[in-house]
Amino acid sequence: MRYLRFSICLLIVTTFYSCGSPKGSIGWMTTYDEGMTELDREFRIQTDFQMTREDLFFTPQETIHFVYVFDSRVSSSDEFYFSLNKKSIDFLEVDLRRKTIEEGNPVIRDYYRGLAIGDYLLKIAYEGEVFDQVEFKVLPEEGYYADTLESDLSIEIEDDIIRYSR
Repeated sequence: MRYLRFSICLLIVTTFYSCGSPKGSIGWMTTYDEGMTELDREFRIQTDFQMTREDLFFTPQETIHFVYVFDSRVSSSDEFYFSLNKKSIDFLEVDLRRKTIEEGNPVIRDYYRGLAIGDYLLKIAYEGEVFDQVEFKVLPEEGYYADTLESDLSIEIEDDIIRYSR
């Protein structure tokens, strides 16, 4: 009888432990791949990721590598979806990728190359539910400073809609 109670408790605990959305942390790094062949890009292994979610700024010339490290147990057969959204009026999906974890490691690695200037939101989903997301910006190489903004606003524009929407 005692063994039966222990087995039932163990079954309940493992069921609750394996249920729910996975959790994890995300890391970033960038590379400049200009002048490299596609073969060189594919065989270069990225390892120096900065684990952060805040103040993420990149340039269009950079290849943006990311790694998602799971805190909870995930199966190698689990499928995850990475949805890249760019802000227009609202965030609109511009890329969707189905990924599985690496063999022997609870991580997923991927990259984006040649992103246009703008605000982005990377959503991570499992079984149709978004369980994590992170925002980042792609800025011009020279940056975007207050004096740049003032000079942009001082230009006379003939279109009334654009002029009054500032």
